[in-house]
Amino acid sequence: MLGRPGLRPRRPFLARSAAIVVVSATAVLSAGCGSDDLGSVEKELGSHRDLATYALPLDEVSVSSSTWPNYVENVLVKNCMDSKGVEWTIPAAPDVIGAAPKSTNRFGRRIFDLKVASELGYRQDGGATKEQLELNSRKLTDQQQAAFNECVAKMRKEVPAPPQSLVFDYASAAYSSTMADPEVLDATEKWRRCLSEQGYGQYVEGADNYGDVAVKVLEELYGTDSPTSDEPVAAKEIEVATADAKCQESTGYLKLVYSTEYDEQLRQAVGHESQLRAQREATTHYTKKIDQIAASLGLASGDR
Repeated sequence: MLGRPGLRPRRPFLARSAAIVVVSATAVLSAGCGSDDLGSVEKELGSHRDLATYALPLDEVSVSSSTWPNYVENVLVKNCMDSKGVEWTIPAAPDVIGAAPKSTNRFGRRIFDLKVASELGYRQDGGATKEQLELNSRKLTDQQQAAFNECVAKMRKEVPAPPQSLVFDYASAAYSSTMADPEVLDATEKWRRCLSEQGYGQYVEGADNYGDVAVKVLEELYGTDSPTSDEPVAAKEIEVATADAKCQESTGYLKLVYSTEYDEQLRQAVGHESQLRAQREATTHYTKKIDQIAASLGLASGDR
């Protein structure tokens, strides 16, 4: 959604679903679901397994983290600010016509494999630029802040954002269960050992997942875990990321984490189909509204 004052860049690396948070008790569902239950909810969600894009069931009821909705919302705010006589700058329009990013699927979920690692290291193509970060961190005058608050409120009335807490709770609970699974824990240890044997033990020490490794590497090389997308990728980053991706594949870590998380998301959804159906309807309405506004403003479509 809208960032202040421009696009709010995501962290360079999230552990697939999301950073783990304390999940409300109502979100942790019974694990005693049969295969028929899982198959039924999978059909209801319309999801399918695809490791190449790291597609997960709850993606189908989530708002895409594409920069397109961000951009359209920012344009609405800018138009409002202009009408108030307040100078306002937003990042350039995202490339919605070019090829889809290699490092994220259409829902903004991270993809990390050998191809991505060898080209981008731990980065995301289409990530935040230095300009965008500067726009986000600039200090506003009292006049700008007051106008901005009014314009955001006006925009949000026109484009109500669908709630995401339900989906986030279920996805977080599923990820927590996944990483606590005995087989996943065993695969994680094999992945750590694989990287250690290649001389990268300093990065896997204390690492619970490969996101932890990415943060250590980026901080060592750039002094931050969020280097901008226009900063050149160091050869060392490519080297470690490539070794990481190879170890994930050779130890079976990536495949096992994905299949386990996929099933855990289905388990979270069992018995809550009606809620998730309503969530999907709200998400669809939001997406259509964004495209309608974009068309009225003469902007290119964000659909790929």
